[in-house]
Amino acid sequence: NGTCSGMSFIDTSKSGITTWNWSFPGGNPSSSAIQNPSNILYPPGTYTATLIVSAGGGCTDTIKHVFSMGGFPTAAFQSPAPCLGSMMTLLDGSVTSSTDPITSWSWTMTGGVPASASTQNATTIYASGGAHTVSLIITTKSGCKDTIDQQVLVYNPPVAVFTGNGAGCAPICVTNFAEASTCADGTITSWAWSFPGGSPSSSASQNPGTICYNKPGTYGASLIVMSSYGCSDTLVLTPLVTASAGPHADFCIDHIKAPATDPNFSFCDLWTPNPGVTQWFWDYGDGSALDSTSLNPTHSYSTSVGKNDYYSFTICLKVKNQFGCWDSICKTVEVIPEFEFYIPNAFTPNGDMMNESFFGKGRGIKNYNIWVFDRWGNMLWDCHHKGANTDWDGPGQDGMASACKWDSKIVEGGQDMSGGSKEQVQEDVYVWKVSLTDIFDKEHNYMGHVSVVK
Repeated sequence: NGTCSGMSFIDTSKSGITTWNWSFPGGNPSSSAIQNPSNILYPPGTYTATLIVSAGGGCTDTIKHVFSMGGFPTAAFQSPAPCLGSMMTLLDGSVTSSTDPITSWSWTMTGGVPASASTQNATTIYASGGAHTVSLIITTKSGCKDTIDQQVLVYNPPVAVFTGNGAGCAPICVTNFAEASTCADGTITSWAWSFPGGSPSSSASQNPGTICYNKPGTYGASLIVMSSYGCSDTLVLTPLVTASAGPHADFCIDHIKAPATDPNFSFCDLWTPNPGVTQWFWDYGDGSALDSTSLNPTHSYSTSVGKNDYYSFTICLKVKNQFGCWDSICKTVEVIPEFEFYIPNAFTPNGDMMNESFFGKGRGIKNYNIWVFDRWGNMLWDCHHKGANTDWDGPGQDGMASACKWDSKIVEGGQDMSGGSKEQVQEDVYVWKVSLTDIFDKEHNYMGHVSVVK
């Protein structure tokens, strides 16, 4: 009998045998002279063994025996290479004869967890990449064994590395995100960026370009890289970007229109947060120096308003908060002309050089007409004038209405009605009428009495 390609032979001849002559064609050794030779090795196949025995007196006998050898099983397995940290599956691929099936497997996976197994297929996880040795011992039903030592490979994953940061006032755009990943096994073939709160919020480029953050807050980023062997690594960094909230500039104005005679305005700060604004500048829009100290300033435009006319000034406020963020706002105020008209009720044309003429004073007048009548309705004098919006109440300034002055003489339409020297009216009470158009294009009509006192 025999197993695993080793055959043992047992002599069953009757007693009295003195010599044994064995012949094992194809075996190793190929002959033997002992009674019961064992462990004659054969490769798989069919063989014939011959035994010649001798007894006393020179008698001999011969017997032949035909048998088959199945041979050893062959241990083998497959090991698809995983990425570090992933489970490795070892698939048994051993072969044996159908008459002597494999009944046990003994795995040794040094460095793996677990480090051994007794199942047909085994799994383990290695803590380091590179080559590892796995041993498999198989045993058949008849006790035949085979062993294989084979190296398995574990791929090192890439190492995700990137840089990039930013800080400023929202909205802020970051342009310095850049990957610096490495890969020991294979090459990096894909990048998956994520920018929560950013725009765009993701990218598949190696370097993602400009990422903008429109709202105040603190933001991080992540990068997943994958190698040509399908191994990946993820890096999450936070915080990377700080988008600070900016201030909100605002201010109030006590009124947005003021007369040219009193072009003064008062302002108050309405900025937010308050406190929180650390620096501010008022620009009053008239070329005056910036004001960086007043919270609720008052400003006069008297030096910029040269006449009774329309003016517009833009006031701008610029504020900065504790994060260095700026905001600004501008508002407009108007200085508008005034309309006023006054006329006396008496004058003294007596040659003393005081109060010699009758005329009206005013500002904001564009078109002026005046007539003087006696008590019977006869027109004694008239004057009509169109001109500039002349101011008044200054030295030598009586306004545009003063272009029409009556010296108490009868003149109609600028013509002497006496036929010679102008006739002066007598001391009496006379009627006057004024029609004018103001700077706002509004018409005004007045009537009254003037006394000529000599």
